[in-house]
Formats: sequence, structure tokens, C-alpha cells
Amino acid sequence: MKKNNKKKSTNCLIICHGKSEYLLANYLKSNLRIPAKIVSDKNGKKSIQINSLKNLFSGKYFKSKNILENHYGLNINENFKIFIIMDTDDCNKEEALNYKNKSMFKNYWFYKFVIPIYNEPNIENVIKSSNLSAMKNKTDVHRIFPIDDNINKIESIIFVSSKL
Repeated sequence: MKKNNKKKSTNCLIICHGKSEYLLANYLKSNLRIPAKIVSDKNGKKSIQINSLKNLFSGKYFKSKNILENHYGLNINENFKIFIIMDTDDCNKEEALNYKNKSMFKNYWFYKFVIPIYNEPNIENVIKSSNLSAMKNKTDVHRIFPIDDNINKIESIIFVSSKL
């Protein structure tokens, strides 16, 4: 069988803290048709903490550009981005600051691609503080970020964006 030599078009990797962040990333990927790979622990069922990112990045998949490209099917070029969506409530202030200003990534080959996105203290509180009426508790996040073709996608995204 001949190998498909098509150029990979995915040049975005999204690393998610937990279930809510995973739902947000999947919502944006699906509704905006963004060619992205989402990395989470068991689809967000287990959380990735800011202070455990070092373990993830020291693992076998982030050792080199070629390994990362091949494992996730990425096209790492000058437009490639690694969006990391984390809550800051489960780390100390110094770790949160090093995450926000990217200094915790400075020793990795992919430093220039990292865009840290953070929720203070967590995504559920950020959503609640934005007065999105659908959010009553942590399990309601799927109402705000539904993966449903029957919803007017752009209007939904604009609505959520205007509330944040």
C-alpha cells in the first residue's frame, strides 16, 4: 500500500487542564473547523496541572519536533502554536506566574510556539463571573460549549465571547 504523502495541515496543538477546558477546545475546534489536535488526560476526565506540565513535556512525544509531528500528525512551521489552557487554583503563585509569563517553558525546543491561556482561579469561576446563565455548577459547562450542529455556531461563539 502506498503511503499518503499529503502535507499535514494541522498546525495547532491544544493542551487542556481538565474536562471543562477539553469541552471548550473541542467546541472551538468543531464549530470553527480549526485543524487542531487536543491533548488531555483521558479526554479531560483526569486533570493536567500546571506543576505537572514538566512531566508531559519531558515525555517521549515532546522530545523533538519530528517525534511531535509524527505522533500528533502536525505540521510544525512558523505558524504552529501550542495553546495550553490551565486553571491557576491548583498551583502556588510562583508556578502560576512562571506559567503566565512562559518562563517555565524556556528550556524546551518548542518555547516560541507556546501560548499559555489561564483561568483565575478556574474556568468554572470565570464562566460564572461572566454571567452566562447556563452555568449553575461545574457539570453545566457542556451547555455553554455544546458540540451540536443545530446551534448557530457563530452567534453562540460571539455570545460567549461578549460575556467574557
